[in-house]
Amino acid sequence: MGHLTALIIFDISIFLIFIMPIFEYKNVLMTGSPSEHLLFLSSINPAASFVPLIIFAISGLIYLIIGIITKYKTGYV
Repeated sequence: MGHLTALIIFDISIFLIFIMPIFEYKNVLMTGSPSEHLLFLSSINPAASFVPLIIFAISGLIYLIIGIITKYKTGYV
């Protein structure tokens, strides 16, 4: 479970790094809703809003594959 938590924290930190350009625009009112941040981020760089999702999906699949391999290699089926 600790590895999955580390992946989620990594994904959140990547997401926050991509959101940083939002704060350069002082005249934009943001309420703090994640969907507004994603919409504003996609208007700056359309590909940037999908990068954290792709990283999390790939790392989640790797975590799942390692878990399945470990389960069958140790004999706990």
